[in-house]
Amino acid sequence: MEKVSAHVQLKSTAQSFEQSNHLSSLFQLLSIKDPDVAQHSHRVHEWVRDWLEFLNQDPVQADDSAVKTVRSIQVEIELAALLHDIGKLGVLSEILNKKQALSEDEWRMMKLHVDLGYQMLERLPGFDLIAALIRQHHERFDGRGYPLGLEGSQITPGAQLISIVDAFDAMTSKRCYQKQRSTSEALEELKNEAGRQFDPYWVKSFIRFTQQSFEFRADLKV
Repeated sequence: MEKVSAHVQLKSTAQSFEQSNHLSSLFQLLSIKDPDVAQHSHRVHEWVRDWLEFLNQDPVQADDSAVKTVRSIQVEIELAALLHDIGKLGVLSEILNKKQALSEDEWRMMKLHVDLGYQMLERLPGFDLIAALIRQHHERFDGRGYPLGLEGSQITPGAQLISIVDAFDAMTSKRCYQKQRSTSEALEELKNEAGRQFDPYWVKSFIRFTQQSFEFRADLKV
């Protein structure tokens, strides 16, 4: 399958020239405000895109109903992956880049980014699902996430994919507030959080995908 750049995909998914310009402008503003967040968003988009391509060919899961569901909304999931942090346009830079632990008030403001992203996109024709995926990408499998406290099957599968990749990239990237982890360490953490933060089904799938994507084979049972 030919890979489509994030910029081209924004243009092809937007239903009008005005929508395309609006989305491109939003992402450009995010790139100016916080290049690290924008680069993270690009990486999450690429990981999700490649994982979905893997699912299209994976003999283990190809016929599963969950996989068929995410394949039916693949374009929306990929766009939501690219725009999942767009709501951070409304979060103070001092909070986004703070090296120390956030205060209770700062953390409350940080968590608003999912609702802000949702509000930015929900009224665009055809973007209701993308907006919902953005809003749900910090929900947890055990129901302790935000902003809605959804759990298990209440969470749209596409949001679960974005959540896993978002966490994986955050762990394996240089961040001012945490130590960068190796790929194996990040995969082990995802495995440890299966059934709590993440859906075990999708954690197993992501580990299989990464094992085929890297030259090494992580020492993890799936």
